[in-house]
Amino acid sequence: AKLRGHRHHVGTASDRASVRAMGQSQGTAKPTSEPSSAAASAMAGGCPVRAAPGAPPPKAQQALSGGCPVRSTSSQASAPNSEALDPKNQMPVQPNQQPAPGQAQPLSTDRVESTIPQADGQSRWVYPSPQMFYNALRRKNKTTGEEEDHMDAVVAIHNNMNERTWRKILEWEKRYCDECPNPTLARFMGRPDELSVEAQLRLWTRGDRPFDRHDWFVNRCGREVRYVIDYYDVPDKHPEDKVPTLHDEKSVQSIELVVRPALDSFEAAVDRAKTALEETSLAAALPRPSALLGVGEASPPKP
Repeated sequence: AKLRGHRHHVGTASDRASVRAMGQSQGTAKPTSEPSSAAASAMAGGCPVRAAPGAPPPKAQQALSGGCPVRSTSSQASAPNSEALDPKNQMPVQPNQQPAPGQAQPLSTDRVESTIPQADGQSRWVYPSPQMFYNALRRKNKTTGEEEDHMDAVVAIHNNMNERTWRKILEWEKRYCDECPNPTLARFMGRPDELSVEAQLRLWTRGDRPFDRHDWFVNRCGREVRYVIDYYDVPDKHPEDKVPTLHDEKSVQSIELVVRPALDSFEAAVDRAKTALEETSLAAALPRPSALLGVGEASPPKP
């Protein structure tokens, strides 16, 4: 099996007063040279992954698609038996750590704390446990019957991709270290069925479609800034994939992350232009305007 994508999913940790849950818990996945059954499940169950039309999602893709929060529809929100959701991450307010009906083997309920600070600046998001992740897959009808054997790896991929995403966001935020030295993550959501403007252009020009998309809302010391993240599958890299540790940058090469500030302001457009021109002398000459003008990629409504 080959590692593919895995979605980011964050849940609230009611069992840890000072820490919130984000994504799915990584557990203690052991690096292996046999990437994917576990990894593929991780992608399909948790966050972004690209699957062929009509084909079951690879396990790595389950990691991305099963655990990630997605914008709920009005019918879902009004469903009488639906669980109460946290507006920050669209995940159940009360984490479900109980075995699912018909589950054949016990799964770990251990949760891993991320390095991603919450908006309060005092606590960090916490990833869901393998059991929570598996329950999320079952709830979304994204299981194929093999996930129980691979949930530790699935969660490991999911958590690793969230950490990599946050590091890329921090690279952008360095431009504002004088204004806000410690940005935090306020909320996020998955938008797998909505192509960003950049993704549409890439699809038209290169025929390359992302298998997932997330919007992350960063608190820049009182100012909310939206980031758009597209996840692309890199098939040639599948044979090189391994189950990653939390901060591993090299084990999962088959997923390309495209992270940038959404074009919600003129300021964001200038930042993106400066980044594109960073290796030229023109970059230093471009100003950093503070005026915010609404343009570009449509922003989802606040929950």
